[in-house]
Amino acid sequence: INAEYMGEELVTQLHAKLGSAATEQSGESAPQSDVEMHSTLKVVTTSESGRGLTTSASLPAGTIAVSELPLALAVRSESSTTHCAWSLTTSSSLLPMQCFNEIKWRSTSRFCSEQCARQNWISWGQVEAQHPFFRVCPLDFLLATRLFLALLRNNDLTGSDENIDSAERHHRQSNVSLQEISREVDDSLVVGGHETACVVLALHTGAVDLLLEQARAHVGAKGVPESVGAAAILLVGLMRKILCNGMAITKLASSYLPGAGSASYRQERIAKAVYGTASLLNHSCAPSCHLQWINGPYAASRRLVVRALHDLDPGAALTISYGPHRNRQRSTATRRKMLREQYAFECHCEACESGGEGVPLSEEVQLLLVQAADFYQKSRKLKASSRFSDAVDALVCSYEILTQRVPATVRPLHIIAKTCDGLAECFAMQQEFSRAADWCARGAAAAESAFGNGSIEIAHEYDKLAGVLFRAQRYDAALVAIEKAVPLLTCFYGPSHEGVRELSAYKRAILEMPRPRVAS
Repeated sequence: INAEYMGEELVTQLHAKLGSAATEQSGESAPQSDVEMHSTLKVVTTSESGRGLTTSASLPAGTIAVSELPLALAVRSESSTTHCAWSLTTSSSLLPMQCFNEIKWRSTSRFCSEQCARQNWISWGQVEAQHPFFRVCPLDFLLATRLFLALLRNNDLTGSDENIDSAERHHRQSNVSLQEISREVDDSLVVGGHETACVVLALHTGAVDLLLEQARAHVGAKGVPESVGAAAILLVGLMRKILCNGMAITKLASSYLPGAGSASYRQERIAKAVYGTASLLNHSCAPSCHLQWINGPYAASRRLVVRALHDLDPGAALTISYGPHRNRQRSTATRRKMLREQYAFECHCEACESGGEGVPLSEEVQLLLVQAADFYQKSRKLKASSRFSDAVDALVCSYEILTQRVPATVRPLHIIAKTCDGLAECFAMQQEFSRAADWCARGAAAAESAFGNGSIEIAHEYDKLAGVLFRAQRYDAALVAIEKAVPLLTCFYGPSHEGVRELSAYKRAILEMPRPRVAS
């Protein structure tokens, strides 16, 4: 939208409306500080884990431990046309906005409102807009330059203050504890390896010179490196720190089919960001905290929220999973290998120290698992072609192999749960909600055995089960599933979560409306 083609007053009014709608959707209403922490949090240093966050008092399950905005953020290229480059709001009508339309080099960033465009412009857009290299560079380099500017504004580019005694101070001195890892400096790692080449290319094109020039003009001379070479070294270091400390901002995308009583979800990566306080959270394969973003998990936003997964005792460490999770990767050796290659440390969390490798799989069992997987993949193709009856036959074959022919000691319960979910979806698509509910209940039982009754996996299983039971008019059973799902979803996502609101509406409808009781 450009004032050249529309009246200036109309453009202003439309941008104001877009900005208001974006603020309501994002949930980041003012006033909120950049970082908010529970009063019991403190930073400790141990020889095993280095710096980390602990609680000095009891922290109940579901409590928000940390809520913070990123120091720097960059949207992934595949999401740049569907998500605002500042607020990450999803929109089909994103625009460059006025401040970016007036520059020499056009920006690839798109925004949902003039307010978001202005915030981006002030933070780093006015620097990046002056050179085309920032439009084509790797995501980690773009994020490194934005972190470079953010740390300059905080007078913290060198991270000289080592005496940090609280998480709030650490947020202002956030880069002190960030690790530097890369395949460039350690052959055993699988990440990085192009940081120096990328920065050399930026030097050759003049992008680093311009970065320093613009930083002095818009941020101030204090803390700005004196030479281009010094700035280049800092950028290489920041890229290596981002490898270890950058967080993928994600959301769940639904593959809901009209008429189905349930939906399957896949995780989409929307952006990458660096959070000052959250970088203190150490890893555990059985973490005590859960990461989410405001309006998540079905929408993305800038603000990160860290919640306690269970009641934490005084002195307990706040930990998250860096990727490998005991519930999803059972092999301790595999988890340790992934963490060693990605983050250059040997995991000694409680799950790894106490967990075994399980029973080795014989060739016969491995062949059975391959056969079951083939039937499952065949069912997906049949389901995509709306051949739901044939998909049911394939899934039943997979289920029978897993539950009748694979020995109970090595039975993959998480795969059984996924197979049951597939059967439930097929029956729901054929409007056979009672049979769908039966399979969904079997899937929930398998998931509970596989992941535990307090896991995020079982929370989503109970959520799906309640919806299918409601559609099957099995109201008493639906109430039981709702009572199990709501506390878990609230713990992971908070009381305003979409699933919590929907299940609460189901419960009110069941309790208030006269209806026939159908046996569960």
